[in-house]
Amino acid sequence: DYKESERYVTYINGVFALQREDFEEAARLFESLSGFLNSEDMQAQAQGQTSSAVLEKDYQKASAYLEKGDYEQAERAFLALGDYKDSRQKAEQAKTAALDAVYDEAVRAQEANNLDKAKELFLSLGDYKDAKDRLSQLETSQKQQELMQRYQKAYNDFNFGNYSDAYVAFQALGDYNDSAKYAAYCYAMSLKIKGEYESAAAAFEDSGDFLDSAEQVLACRYKQATDLYGKGEYESAI
Repeated sequence: DYKESERYVTYINGVFALQREDFEEAARLFESLSGFLNSEDMQAQAQGQTSSAVLEKDYQKASAYLEKGDYEQAERAFLALGDYKDSRQKAEQAKTAALDAVYDEAVRAQEANNLDKAKELFLSLGDYKDAKDRLSQLETSQKQQELMQRYQKAYNDFNFGNYSDAYVAFQALGDYNDSAKYAAYCYAMSLKIKGEYESAAAAFEDSGDFLDSAEQVLACRYKQATDLYGKGEYESAI
């Protein structure tokens, strides 16, 4: 404890702490000297180095996020670093990489015909690249797919002889494909099944040459004539 030996020892230990980059310890030691020699300047230096070390540590952590593809975490981490080094540019890089990842996933979903997922992803991208154009194409494609599925169901009802259901389904499809022609044909068949042969024949005539409409007209007229004959209404039958 001779003179200021202990304070010199503390000061030198502070210098050693700076040299081994233990900045927090160096700042503590210089602070304890209460202005001895240039300890205040040394304390400020150590504290500055501490801040830089923390920033560098956070920078490296953000860079690690970027390298492993955790782009959202990387963007947040770089933004938190403010103007440190190239953090702002790195944040923008991470943001772009994140958007690219979503875009690529959306394209894969589209190619796999997973339209709902692709639509959701492209919608989340807003104006990025051609996301809006692809979204519009998807909506058109999805609408066409839905129409095709509805058409197939109506056609199945038609093949199974469910003419009433098929008529309603084809009529709802409007001018899609040959839906209007099938709707007219199914309506005529429904009338025929109900025994309304005169109306059925007229409806088949309206169908023109679609499928066997011409033969169905003759079949309905013939059935109408035989019914009249069976009732003894010979003149009408003739």
